[in-house]
Amino acid sequence: MTTLPTLDISPDEKRCVTERVLRSQTFSRSDQLRRFLQYICEKDIEGKADEINEYSIAVEALGRQWCLSRMCTPSLSAAEMWS
Repeated sequence: MTTLPTLDISPDEKRCVTERVLRSQTFSRSDQLRRFLQYICEKDIEGKADEINEYSIAVEALGRQWCLSRMCTPSLSAAEMWS
């Protein structure tokens, strides 16, 4: 297994790069996509990437309500992410 080199990038630099991506034309079209990217990047910067899961993305990042029934799972289609 090949190990990739790690880059020593400060949290401020990571946030700056994330903000540049969020301002891009692609991300400016979709509020949900921006919230998703911002959420996962911030969790990584905080050292909490292991807390990212379907529930946390749905509830914390996208503001969805969560329930255990399959009838109301907060799944998103690709089309919904880009809307």
